[in-house]
Amino acid sequence: MHKTLRLVPVVVMATAVATPAASAVGEPAEAAAGEIVVRGTFKRLSADKLTITYSSPKGTYYATWIGIRRYRLSGTITGRRLTGKIRTRQTASGTRYRARGYGRLGARTVRISGGGPNSLRTSTLILSWPA
Repeated sequence: MHKTLRLVPVVVMATAVATPAASAVGEPAEAAAGEIVVRGTFKRLSADKLTITYSSPKGTYYATWIGIRRYRLSGTITGRRLTGKIRTRQTASGTRYRARGYGRLGARTVRISGGGPNSLRTSTLILSWPA
């Protein structure tokens, strides 16, 4: 019985020491690539500032006209501050628009893409970032 008691602490100590050493030698953790799809619906239009407000379950964002086919985005998505700029273009069908640009979601730089119908009733933003 005395030998069994000595053996158990040695096995427990060996596994406890081996686990941290294996994680310290391993590769560093890399940030995972990700994407957030925000499907917004038209909420209101501010005529004096030329700003459209969209709301979605993931947050509220604003698109402010800053030039021909150019918009500034701002708002809050999933609790993080969204800022950025997009350029739009008409699709071949002539009934929809596509958008591309870059911005920030919190501290992360994101690529912004998306689009919607020309009526501006809905807007889809795809916020993606590389690994």
